[in-house]
Amino acid sequence: MYACSPKLNDMRSMLLPVLVLMNVSLIAQNDLTTNIIEGGKTLVELIRVLKPQKQQYTTPGVIELEDSCRLGQQADLCFKNTDTLAIKIYLYKRNGSAYETVPLTILVPRSTQECLYAIRSGIYKYRVETETKKGEVITKTILREGEMKLKPCDRVTRNIKAE
Repeated sequence: MYACSPKLNDMRSMLLPVLVLMNVSLIAQNDLTTNIIEGGKTLVELIRVLKPQKQQYTTPGVIELEDSCRLGQQADLCFKNTDTLAIKIYLYKRNGSAYETVPLTILVPRSTQECLYAIRSGIYKYRVETETKKGEVITKTILREGEMKLKPCDRVTRNIKAE
């Protein structure tokens, strides 16, 4: 067996702490790498949660879009005047069991069509009138009165003619 010199023992005693420190630093680097990887995974999950959802597909290649008229509960209503006189139309929207006090009013000149776009769907009471003027006297004649129901996305055209 060899006898170690005091210098070799001193070197061993110095080398051993250096190796231990290098090993500890490698372990710390592994923990650092692990922390970075785990932090990256957490960041990816956070981005996935905060990112807006993509539209759902009902069948491949077909995107289901929500219609703005259905979301806004709106409809379009047109009146076509086939008469020789101008007509005036009053629409009162029903709210529960009562009607609004201020009507939607539309004047339709003779042989034309006028429309109300994006009005709220629901039940409306309507009144169709004509005005005739004889001298100083203006006579209003009610042609039609009633109720109509407009559903969301309806596009209704009513033909009006004095009978």
